[in-house]
Amino acid sequence: MICIQGGNLEKLLNKRIIVEVDSWDCSSKYPCGHHVETIGEIGEIEVENEVILIENDINSTKFSLKALACLPPYPWSLSPEELANPHREDLRHLRVFSVDRLGCKDIDDALHCSLLPNGNFEVGVRILHLFCTIYLCLILS
Repeated sequence: MICIQGGNLEKLLNKRIIVEVDSWDCSSKYPCGHHVETIGEIGEIEVENEVILIENDINSTKFSLKALACLPPYPWSLSPEELANPHREDLRHLRVFSVDRLGCKDIDDALHCSLLPNGNFEVGVRILHLFCTIYLCLILS
């Protein structure tokens, strides 16, 4: 809990909000802060999804047109030579995601988790081969 002072606090009831801590007196059980942003109504699916993204420091903003211009033309596909390469594996059917730490510059560690027909889970750990990476414009860095 963070104590927030100011007018119109009733507008914040039943809302998911972002606050900033201003101070925390050593004799106080709770810090004091101020309202920064209202995300939305508690319980609304879009609001709760946004809260999960914010709590996990996941940036969900759209890419700029300049950044999108760096991507290969759509629809993009692998060449038959790339697909036939015995040193590469096509994992596009899996939900693979990065597990690199926050602030990491060489995002190359990933994993996937899939439910198997027998009820077990398959967890795959992947290390990206940087020489097989498509290098995009620096704007995406």
